[in-house]
Amino acid sequence: RPTLDDPVLELQSLSSFLEEIRALIRRASIEDQTYNSDLVMVGTVTRSAQGENGAEDYVYVKIAPEKVFKGDPGKGDVTFIQKANISRWAIQALNRNSFKQGDRVLCFANKDPTYSRVGTWNPKGDPLWIFPYQRLSAWFVADTTIWRRGIQPILKEELYKDLEKWSKQ
Repeated sequence: RPTLDDPVLELQSLSSFLEEIRALIRRASIEDQTYNSDLVMVGTVTRSAQGENGAEDYVYVKIAPEKVFKGDPGKGDVTFIQKANISRWAIQALNRNSFKQGDRVLCFANKDPTYSRVGTWNPKGDPLWIFPYQRLSAWFVADTTIWRRGIQPILKEELYKDLEKWSKQ
């Protein structure tokens, strides 16, 4: 097992390493997420809750759309679902506890065909959405900027213009 004092060194070409880094950055970029998501929108969290009656492993976040850049969220609130990873005591997609009623978020989502069917997790068969890039697919929106931890703030109007452009491509 490699340690700081005794690392295991592997030779790799710089071009391969650079392409690996570029691929990772592309996956996490908002431009790439816009291209690969069915729904891109800004909205306000109306509810965030754990499932009930046999669906305790699921967490639901309801968001009222304010501005839709891509896709059709339908009428009313958009419901996002994620299965909790109970075995690791961690929720893979989001830190759900941080989603509070009234928060404004920018979301990238895909409609999930499995969860959108009738089941314990979805008794009425309502359309349910998932975050394809897990926690990278939901950004909190401030009054003038949109940001993610570790990234400089981006002016909201500037990002909105980019999202509109990328959504049409």
